[in-house]
Amino acid sequence: MSYSESEQLAKLVVDYLQREGVFIPTSKQSWRVNYPEFETAKPGDPFSYSYQS
Repeated sequence: MSYSESEQLAKLVVDYLQREGVFIPTSKQSWRVNYPEFETAKPGDPFSYSYQS
């Protein structure tokens, strides 16, 4: 797969995840994940999960 093809594939995946409500756009090139399971107690710290199952 070429670099150009990988960019096209990434755009297709992002568009799909936006339509499904998984990705919420925060800017032209940034998204947040719309799943409480991935929410952290401290922003930016991937090891401080706040989600309680």
